[in-house]
Amino acid sequence: MSSTREGLLAIPTEPWARFEHVIQAIGMHSIRDLEKTLGQTTFQNILSFLKSIRFTEGFLLIGAGKEYFQAKFLLNDNDAAGRILSEALKSYEPTQAICQLLWGRPGLKRHNVYKLLAFEEYIDPSKIREEDLGSFMMILNQCGLLRYSKKTNDITIMFNPRTSPQPSQLTKFLSPETPYSNLRNIWEVLRSLLERIRGYFGRFKEEMASRQIACDFRVIGDKHQLHKIHDRWILSKDVCYNVPPINSIFMGQYSELKPTPNRPPFSEWWSPSLDLLTNWQQILQLTKKAEAEETATTTVAAVAS
Repeated sequence: MSSTREGLLAIPTEPWARFEHVIQAIGMHSIRDLEKTLGQTTFQNILSFLKSIRFTEGFLLIGAGKEYFQAKFLLNDNDAAGRILSEALKSYEPTQAICQLLWGRPGLKRHNVYKLLAFEEYIDPSKIREEDLGSFMMILNQCGLLRYSKKTNDITIMFNPRTSPQPSQLTKFLSPETPYSNLRNIWEVLRSLLERIRGYFGRFKEEMASRQIACDFRVIGDKHQLHKIHDRWILSKDVCYNVPPINSIFMGQYSELKPTPNRPPFSEWWSPSLDLLTNWQQILQLTKKAEAEETATTTVAAVAS
């Protein structure tokens, strides 16, 4: 196994049967003999991966690891064990990277996944070869997250993380090849923070009020007014900055954050906008409506394509 992210994650290069031997040994408190059989390096690498998918902590089974042990070795329920492993791998960051960035792509081979994992720094190419990914691909194939052919190295991504019932657990991956998904990821992150922003800002407003500083946070709710606005600005009484698009900032594209003598009609936008605290329910309704319209548009586009 190899990882360049400070040892926090490990890519499995052993068949899953060996992981099961370790899980069983930990559950039966007999790991010493197995460590001798597998060798210390292989044993530690297997433990590292099991920790990455939250099956173990040290030499103890935790959470999904306990559930897997019970299903596999106590109840002989292979289907339940498979579902537990599949759910654990859905939350595993390298799996999310593979499925988010490669889902829907035709003609994929194992080398595409290898290059992606190297680019995202989940593997060190000087220590792990492309063929070493075979075990990981077989585990993902076993869990139904992708289809993998050992004979041809063909890969088809079967799991779309964006349809996951637990999107809050997803790492959001941005890439030049997915401009729409980049914007959608940013929107989903911001949408998930609306409730927390309201709470944080409410406490911030109270604290500032105790210092005789007035603060307000407003949201433009009129989409027709939004359509008239193209640029972004940071304004003060004496200074106005024109700000590049947020996706350009996230992608590290060349751009400028520059002062400008031209001021937008801020008062015209501010007056009819919605106060984050007093108009909260109205903002929520508009957000849900926008989400529904976005889903409908996405569905039509998918059918049309």
